[in-house]
Amino acid sequence: MELSETVALLSDKNHSVAYEALQRLHEASEQGPEVAVFVPHFYELLESERSYVRTRGIILLAANAKWISEKELELFLPKFLEHITDPKPITARQCIQCLPQIVDEKPVTAPAIVAALKQVKLTGYQESMQKLVAQDIQQVLRQIQKNITR
Repeated sequence: MELSETVALLSDKNHSVAYEALQRLHEASEQGPEVAVFVPHFYELLESERSYVRTRGIILLAANAKWISEKELELFLPKFLEHITDPKPITARQCIQCLPQIVDEKPVTAPAIVAALKQVKLTGYQESMQKLVAQDIQQVLRQIQKNITR
């Protein structure tokens, strides 16, 4: 199957098909830059009404941060960071957990990411999820700080 066909499956209503496409693309992203040409499409996925689709875009944008230019990264980072307070806490948690990968590949993003994490207001989530998201934020901030001081 061509990469473009696999990318098209990311929005499939069948979650199993879409998840398999995500796995294939994520693995290919680890191997080389071929998937990075689809970064604009992954960026568009962030606008989906479906949280699963947004999450797939988040994961693939983070996985391809190493293959794109800092200029291209600057274009998608503000919209990406909006999802640290995604209406769906599971999507927010996925976004937060992907941030160290971006900082590892592009350390120049650290100040913007740290600032965004420090400004998060958790009041939109149920109390049980507020605690989990807050823990994720603290863990990611520690990880970023550790990676920056290396």
